[in-house]
Amino acid sequence: MLYRIEKLAPSQIREIYTGPAVRHFPADERKPVAAIEKLLEDGMYIGLGMFEAGRSTDESEEGPLMAYALFTKAADDYVLLDYYAVLEEYRSDGVGSIFIKEMDKHLEGVHGMLLETEDIDSAADEEEYNTRRRRNAFYSRNDVIMSDIMSEAAGVRYNIWYKPFTGDIPESDKLRNILSDLYNVMFKRCEDADITWNIF
Repeated sequence: MLYRIEKLAPSQIREIYTGPAVRHFPADERKPVAAIEKLLEDGMYIGLGMFEAGRSTDESEEGPLMAYALFTKAADDYVLLDYYAVLEEYRSDGVGSIFIKEMDKHLEGVHGMLLETEDIDSAADEEEYNTRRRRNAFYSRNDVIMSDIMSEAAGVRYNIWYKPFTGDIPESDKLRNILSDLYNVMFKRCEDADITWNIF
């Protein structure tokens, strides 16, 4: 499988967020487009795209989008994975694992990535429980480490995970501070949503 991973331009992030992301994430999980625009405007939102390669002899020509990752970025060079998806036609081919393992090569200057997964114990039913368990297993297989901190935002409880890109894993207090900075950056731009959050 031939592919290229590239940093996304703001125009590409907008196109993905108002296109494929609408299919991949339910409405109640998507921020207002105005919030994404504000984050982009403030330089606090970045993205990576994984594109199919090998269909053209022109190396500058992008192939079809295979997967994408959109991040909120804090001033101290940590990112929070906001949206992550593999396009339908590329699923079950290991694309998600390749992409997440190679992110650090394309996020220059970023020390590490935080991400949230919904708390397994608060799943509404067995199907949701199994979905959350599979998601956690995916991240564990791909060198993302579940921390001992949790958060709650808009009434949803999350486990917080960390993938180091450089250096060691921060201590819990440091990780809480990083997450707090990221939430402040992200939710401050969601003015209409009036989101409350907590870290514990």
